[in-house]
Parts: sequence; C-alpha cells; structure tokens
Amino acid sequence: MASLTALPPNRSAYCVMMNSVPIMNMDNLRQFVDQLSQLAEFLFITNNTQDFYESFGAQWANFTSVVPT
Repeated sequence: MASLTALPPNRSAYCVMMNSVPIMNMDNLRQFVDQLSQLAEFLFITNNTQDFYESFGAQWANFTSVVPT
C-alpha cells in the first residue's frame, strides 16, 4: 500500500479492488478495511483467487459488516 499513499489525498476519486485477500479474524479485517477506506471511497475485497466477479468470497458477510458507513 505504500504506492497508494503517494496518490493525491482525494479519496472520493479512488476505488480499491483486491482479490486473493487471506481470510482474517474480524479485528484484523476491520483494521485492514479501515486502512483501505482512508485511501479510497469505494472498496471491493474478496478472498476468491479466481472468478472474482462470479461469486462472493467466504468472508463477504464479514467484509460488508466492517465497511465504514
């Protein structure tokens, strides 16, 4: 994420999409999502390693529950 921090600080202009994210406990997932949400307004992460847009990953419900509103 070091290269992402070099972007101009206009988070509303950015989206982060990540695949193959390892399964995490809720505390680590919340911290990870919080860090990403400081960089971009729109987030999509999945633990799927293929067919990223064909199905939701195993942690989809956890991801949606920790996304800041």
